[in-house]
Amino acid sequence: MRAVTAAKRLLTIPAPVFALTKQQLRHFALTKQQLRQPVVERLQAAPAGADQAIQHLWTMPETRAAIRHYVSRTFKQSGAG
Repeated sequence: MRAVTAAKRLLTIPAPVFALTKQQLRHFALTKQQLRQPVVERLQAAPAGADQAIQHLWTMPETRAAIRHYVSRTFKQSGAG
């Protein structure tokens, strides 16, 4: 019930993006592009096969076991149903 109350309260907060002018939106888009550009360049410069190597690492049984352990330790269920 607290979550519903919090969600209703959040709905009353106006989204600032709707109050932005077209020029402010262009500035925002440019800033977002500038922040993302180094990441895009690194991804484009990655050597061939990098995706497969990374996918292999993330799908290894020991990696998946470590993730499961982290999730079970970090996001313990409260037992309240």
